[in-house]
Amino acid sequence: MAVYSKLTVATLKAELDERGVAYEKKSKKAVLIDLLKADDQQKEEKQKDAAVQEEQVEEEEEEEEMEEMEVETEKATVAKKVQKKGTKKAAKKSSQNSSDPKPPTPFSRNEFTPPNHHLEGTFLTTAPPTKGRNTSGRNWKVRPQKRTSTLVTKVKLNNKVKNSWEEKEAQRNRMKEIKAREREIKEQTLASKVAKKQRRLDQEKRCAENQAKSQQFQTMNHNTVGTKMKAMSKKQLRMIKKTRFNQKTGTTELVGAFEK
Repeated sequence: MAVYSKLTVATLKAELDERGVAYEKKSKKAVLIDLLKADDQQKEEKQKDAAVQEEQVEEEEEEEEMEEMEVETEKATVAKKVQKKGTKKAAKKSSQNSSDPKPPTPFSRNEFTPPNHHLEGTFLTTAPPTKGRNTSGRNWKVRPQKRTSTLVTKVKLNNKVKNSWEEKEAQRNRMKEIKAREREIKEQTLASKVAKKQRRLDQEKRCAENQAKSQQFQTMNHNTVGTKMKAMSKKQLRMIKKTRFNQKTGTTELVGAFEK
């Protein structure tokens, strides 16, 4: 759509005259622009209607062509059926008239041809049954390997093929690695146990030393111990301690008077 706002009144009137649109001579510019826009809309609607009509006509023509094609295909199928029936009837008549016997049909490649199929009689075409579970229930027993027909090499117990030198060497190296790793793990566990024991002993030694530093005691005379102890009560006797050397911690500790 053209931009009519930039045009002058004279050009707008000239455009309306060319299109044959009636207008008043004293009409303003806005009215002239509205008339031109209305005329443009009418033209667009007419063009759309014409396009729709053309599409409808094309669709109708296509439908007619499809119907004609269907009719032709139906006629062709009917003709083929009639021709087949005629050929079948002719073949029947020729077979009835001919006195020669039918030739034997050869075996096709898709069908199963048993051995000695040219001879008369029935032949065994099924494979022998597979071996199942032992009747005794002893599934660990090895299957006999007396004949090559019953030879089984997929089972490890029955497969007597020796490994190559490379496989043996690889297996030997793998076992060495496993044993080395096992020794390493044992050494680590032993070292952790020894360290734990040493920490416990050090802690006991520190506790004993700190306890000895903080204690206050009074020594007793050996000559007068007996007479004094006879006069003491049970509570006072519990307070009597003697010194003893602890071999684990390497320190002296106070223990009860009657302890060994």
